[in-house]
Amino acid sequence: MPNEFIRPKVKKRPVLIFILFLLTALLGGALVWYFNRNVVPRDSITFNSHVAPIIFDHCVSCHRPEESAPFSLLTYDEVAQRAGQIVEVTQSGYMPPWLPKHGYGEFKGSRGLTAEQIGLIEQWMALGLPEGSQTDLPQQPKFVTGWQLGKPDMVLRMPDPYTLRPDGSDVFHNFVLPIPIDSSRFVRALELRPGNKQIVHHANMLVDNTGACRQIDRQESGPGYSGMENLNTAYRPAGHFLSWKVGTVPFAGYAEKTWQVEPGTDLVLNMHMLPSGKSEQVQAEVGFYFSDKPPTDPELDLIQLEADSKLDIPAEQEAFTVTDEFLLPVDVKVLGVYPHAHLLGKDLQGYALLPDGRKEWLIWIDEWDWNWQAVYRYQAPISLPKGTVLVMRYTYDNSASNPRNPNSPPQRVVAGNRTEDEMAHLWIQVLPENNLDLQVLNESKARHQLTKYPNKHDKRVSLGKALVAQGKNVDAVSEFRKIIESDPRHIAARYNLACVLSLDGKKVSAKEAFHSVLRIDPDHVESYNNLATILYGEG
Repeated sequence: MPNEFIRPKVKKRPVLIFILFLLTALLGGALVWYFNRNVVPRDSITFNSHVAPIIFDHCVSCHRPEESAPFSLLTYDEVAQRAGQIVEVTQSGYMPPWLPKHGYGEFKGSRGLTAEQIGLIEQWMALGLPEGSQTDLPQQPKFVTGWQLGKPDMVLRMPDPYTLRPDGSDVFHNFVLPIPIDSSRFVRALELRPGNKQIVHHANMLVDNTGACRQIDRQESGPGYSGMENLNTAYRPAGHFLSWKVGTVPFAGYAEKTWQVEPGTDLVLNMHMLPSGKSEQVQAEVGFYFSDKPPTDPELDLIQLEADSKLDIPAEQEAFTVTDEFLLPVDVKVLGVYPHAHLLGKDLQGYALLPDGRKEWLIWIDEWDWNWQAVYRYQAPISLPKGTVLVMRYTYDNSASNPRNPNSPPQRVVAGNRTEDEMAHLWIQVLPENNLDLQVLNESKARHQLTKYPNKHDKRVSLGKALVAQGKNVDAVSEFRKIIESDPRHIAARYNLACVLSLDGKKVSAKEAFHSVLRIDPDHVESYNNLATILYGEG
């Protein structure tokens, strides 16, 4: 019977080998096509076809007349003249200036070059810098001249130029500019034009509605006043990065996240300048861009991680590491990040440890360069849940092998504002889900700072305000009284204490508290206003 016979096995190995060979050939061809689909034949590389598009897209925003770079790269001759230097700085990653490590945060406006683009520039130089056909040259990019965000609604200009001395160490100077408005306005964006980009390292813009900075300004001759310490009454509008740095593109702001400014408010320009070896003048101006839309709830907020108190870097130490951590008490969306260190900074890491154990990178700069710091904004917000731990981990190199070390031989370095000092800051811009979450977050931030600096009264004032916003008035009163016990003449603590007592209906105690402010500062307008309100209510 047929089923009783054993069917002999047919040897199919030759057919199988043929099929495998065919598949390998097809797959190999596909891989060769994939990896070489963008490879340009070596002998066809020219400036006009291949190098100019790279230079125009990544370099000429700074390398053009009247911009921050020291020379222009708009033409073939200008690029060819500096070809060797361009190859060197692109291969090392020094140019174009883009510090974040790719793959550790997706940011808007990334300027880094790909390995292919760097290789094209190198090959072009090796071929003898061929120019190519003029018909292949792309049009030069068109840049907005003047104000990058368009014509401002209002411009504030320093009335007189400030003369920077020719030599010496860093200069920190503040310029107070009254904001000429007669009613409340909503600000969408600010654009600073520093007036002399070669000597201004960076500038911060703050607002002061107390007149205190204006009074300090009057006490010094010449434009503005020196230092960074006399800025306690000046503040950044909640959650906003208002700063200027070399190479930073002006930010048009968020349409629904404006900030409010009142009549009588001053803009304070806090400028960090570096003497150039000759006397230089600076006359900055600031463009205001208003909106008819008030800020929507919730407001933006800034979380600051910092480890300045841990900065005591021994000479010759190659890897000195400091950390800080912050536990998120609420859900947030992360919109941007700003890392900051000085010349010894080497490896700057910011990341989030999620409650489920995952690690979410916020930023990683493995080759820090103090000259090219910036605010980095994400292409899409990063959602972080309550219970996430934000981590900052910075490593510094205080050895002689660090080419940016300001001391030769290396010296011990501690925290401070000067370039030769150090800082360890990571600012994280977040958006909570609602205003109650915002106040819970503000309370946690203040308590976080007080664990490190228990005697910083401004941090305790912030804690008291956050407690009041949550209806925790008894706890707020306790915090304000702690400050007054330590510093009986602390105006902010006394004034806020008086306001809380008034809110609680304790009119007699509130009136005495407002009078106590006026005995110290007879010109404290807000205390007069609150006293008048209480007296009017009493008939």
